[in-house]
Amino acid sequence: MNHCSATRIVIEDPGLASERISGTFPAGAEEEFAEAFTLYAEAELTRDEGRTLIVPAYPRAGQEGQRP
Repeated sequence: MNHCSATRIVIEDPGLASERISGTFPAGAEEEFAEAFTLYAEAELTRDEGRTLIVPAYPRAGQEGQRP
């Protein structure tokens, strides 16, 4: 997705970044992809400075305040 877009999608969490999904999204549909990914991976979107950050919806196991 990042190859054809001015807005970069960034997944900094290694657990989320290792998720494997498949699907078809047309070039320029990075927002649709990001929204779909958040539903699949229980994540949230944060936008800043031309980037769309995908972050965990709750802390991962081993992190403070983890989900029960």
